[in-house]
Amino acid sequence: KKVILNFWASWCPPCRVEMPFMEDYYQSFKEQDNVEILAVNMTSQERGQSEKVQEFIEEHNLTFPILLDKEGDVLDLYKVMVYPTTFIISTEGTITDIVQTSLDDHYLKELVDNSH
Repeated sequence: KKVILNFWASWCPPCRVEMPFMEDYYQSFKEQDNVEILAVNMTSQERGQSEKVQEFIEEHNLTFPILLDKEGDVLDLYKVMVYPTTFIISTEGTITDIVQTSLDDHYLKELVDNSH
C-alpha cells in the first residue's frame, strides 16, 4: 500500500483544519488508491498527553490509525520541524513527497495519485 504518514498535534490549528479532509479522503479513496493513513501524534509535545489526543480523535470522528510518539523518537527520525508535516510513501517504500502545510482531500488525492 501507499502510505500517508502525517505528523500532528492537537493544539496545532492547521492540523485541526486538515483532519476532517483526511478523514473524508480516507473514507472515499482508501480502497481505490490502495492507501493507508498513519497519523502520528506528537504526544511528547502535547499538553495533557493522551487525554487531549483522545478528545481530538473523538471530536473529529477519526477512523484511520492514530499512533502516539510519546518519547519523540519518530519526530526525530523523520526530522519533523513544523506541524502538520505529511510524508507520502510509495508502494516501494520511498518518500515521494513531503508537505509542511495542511492538506485537503483533493490535494491528498493528487499527491497519492502522483506517487509511484
